Amino acid sequence: MDNMGLDLKDLDLKPGLKGWYSSGLRYLLCPDKDQSEPGNAPLEASNAELCFPEPWARIYNSRSTGCTSVWTYWQLPLDLGPQASVERKRLFQNIVSALNWPQEHLVFWPLSAINTEGLLPRTDLFHQGVLLLKPLYILCFGDQAFASLFPGNSKEYGLFKVDQINYIYLPGPEDMLPDNKQAKRIVWSTLKNL
Repeated sequence: MDNMGLDLKDLDLKPGLKGWYSSGLRYLLCPDKDQSEPGNAPLEASNAELCFPEPWARIYNSRSTGCTSVWTYWQLPLDLGPQASVERKRLFQNIVSALNWPQEHLVFWPLSAINTEGLLPRTDLFHQGVLLLKPLYILCFGDQAFASLFPGNSKEYGLFKVDQINYIYLPGPEDMLPDNKQAKRIVWSTLKNL
């Protein structure tokens, strides 16, 4: 899997959007409501907001700078809303607390979204955020998260590079809970060495 680049065929985009993506379009800017009124000065990029849907917009707007690492797992959108798993949230809170990293060093960024049938991949929004956040590492927890980012590829846990981005594939919360010490040991030994 050395040649596991993020080719256009690997992106989960609607066919009508692939042409835009291959031309370089990665995100859109929305006009600031106050400046979009007639008679106001033209909108400058520094006064614009990115058009992410929830929960991406809330996460993106709540951070003050870029980040060192992006953390993601398949069930993350559930844990950002009213359907949150107390066990998963506690697991990740304990990991972050034990690492003692400054809060601005990491961002939890979803790669899936909630719909009427459950969760579906939204790797388009995930990749937009990665381009803007410019993390040094992307921590991908669990098989389902990995499969949505890299369909058809298999990989052992650990660090690998794709298009100059450092990915770290780790056991997911479903692997670590309720108390799988081996899966937790893999996660801890990897993260404490970053």
